[in-house]
Amino acid sequence: MIYEYWKGRLNAAQQKAYEDVLLGVTRRQERIPVRGVHPQELSLIHKAVYYDHPELFYMTHAPSVQQSVGFMGVSVTFICKSIFSASVIASYQKKIEDVKALLEPLMSSAPNEYEKEIIVCNHILRTVTYHIDNTLNQNAGTALVQGRAQCSGIAKAVKLLFDSFGITSLIIDGEATDPSSGQRGPHAWNLVCIGGVWYHLDVTSMLGANMRKTEPFQYLYLNETDAQMRTYHVWREADYPLCTTPFSAPVGGTPSACTAPVTAPVRPVKTAPAATTPARPTKAAPVRPAPRPSPFADLFKKPLAGSRAGQKATPQTPTAPSQSSGVRPRGASGQSAPTPTRASTPRPQPPQPANVPSGQATSAPKRVRKTVSSLAQFRRDITNIYNARLRMFQFISTIPAGSRQELLDLLLQAAGDEARKQNLQLKINVSIDGEQLVKVELGW
Repeated sequence: MIYEYWKGRLNAAQQKAYEDVLLGVTRRQERIPVRGVHPQELSLIHKAVYYDHPELFYMTHAPSVQQSVGFMGVSVTFICKSIFSASVIASYQKKIEDVKALLEPLMSSAPNEYEKEIIVCNHILRTVTYHIDNTLNQNAGTALVQGRAQCSGIAKAVKLLFDSFGITSLIIDGEATDPSSGQRGPHAWNLVCIGGVWYHLDVTSMLGANMRKTEPFQYLYLNETDAQMRTYHVWREADYPLCTTPFSAPVGGTPSACTAPVTAPVRPVKTAPAATTPARPTKAAPVRPAPRPSPFADLFKKPLAGSRAGQKATPQTPTAPSQSSGVRPRGASGQSAPTPTRASTPRPQPPQPANVPSGQATSAPKRVRKTVSSLAQFRRDITNIYNARLRMFQFISTIPAGSRQELLDLLLQAAGDEARKQNLQLKINVSIDGEQLVKVELGW
């Protein structure tokens, strides 16, 4: 039984994409086509699969997304590479089954879920050492096979064993404070359902209390309530089941109420009462100065090499580039001082090949990289990239997160319209770091 808590929090379209990603990762596909969702939603879908299925220990925690715009509309490809080779994956899978076989006799004789929980905790405490490696130690495979992991890998190993022996659990991420130093940092632990009641379980903190690995173990943060965990832990409480019932160890066997997926109680969301805002007197709109020219104005006005317009063009005075970005900053005052014009004889142009129509460029397509700091700047620049016949236009977004959705929608609309006009198959690569859109790359 695999408890898919995070899948249950997705809408219908996202759950369909969840199934596509899950099937593709299970088959170890690196490129997984996904339809019906926005590229930014794939960050949430990846997290759901990543946390619901710790048996996919080879799944990367940092996937990417590629988006294509063409006649058939927008298609999204989820790119998820394995962090291990095929031989290592096969070896780890076999050794994980060996761990399950080792625990099977103990689990079969355990009278209740609490005793099974203790068996899993004891195995982790005996065999795993806390070790930070953000690439290889955030998965259940390294924890159960190599015996080393950090908090996220330990939480996934606990869930994998719980899933294997019929105990409902999920992975929770938040922050924790070190009681000795007072420092707070990212942390992951588990929620476990024992006897139909949800509790917190932090096996990583247990490891910290049992570094010498001597028994009997100290079971720190075993089946705690929300109130008990708030002392040193912080998490988005509205995203997780309530843990309000103090734990008492069961006596003897009790029927399990959590071996099948259950609908976990979710905290009610408090809505603030609508505030009555007094009407403000209207003010005259301020007179705004004329917008500064785009940093790419000279590039877009420059005719293509080999064209007739290029033969008659008058040389322009070059502008000194900025040392930080390669273009003049938007805050630069004014433009270059005008220079006297003089009659000049056009430079001789190289002969055109016989099969190239007159006026068509023969030089290599241009490639431009630009940091975009406002939507207004983006609107100005996107309308000119096709006129300059750019092969690649890369936007590095420094726009606030609330406006990134609008930026991507503008890009898709402009690119799609131009693709249909020019009979082009465009590709848009969207790099996503966590839930933040950081790069949009357009080309054909």
